[in-house]
Amino acid sequence: MAKIVLLRSLDTSRASKQGLQVDLTQSKIEFQNGLNLLADEAGSDRLLSSRVELARQQWIFYQAALASAGTNQTELRNIATTSDRIAEQMIEIVHISYALPLDSLTSARWK
Repeated sequence: MAKIVLLRSLDTSRASKQGLQVDLTQSKIEFQNGLNLLADEAGSDRLLSSRVELARQQWIFYQAALASAGTNQTELRNIATTSDRIAEQMIEIVHISYALPLDSLTSARWK
């Protein structure tokens, strides 16, 4: 979604703006469905459930950034940084789901 917004922010034509809304709406639906599926899969696993909840909270910030999406540097930076935070949470969820150590995630991020 962030990539869609950032790429489309460079194009000011009305057709792109309408296409952007369609793309964003579909992407939001898919993300929410995926997050709900992860929540169901987490079941009674407290660590996994807490990470899914954290991803839900990050999603709220991301939606706010997308809602205020304009073309100025601050708005675009907010979209990019909130997108990164959600991606980090989703990667951590995958690591926990597959019983991979989170410390390997941290070390891999800095290589």
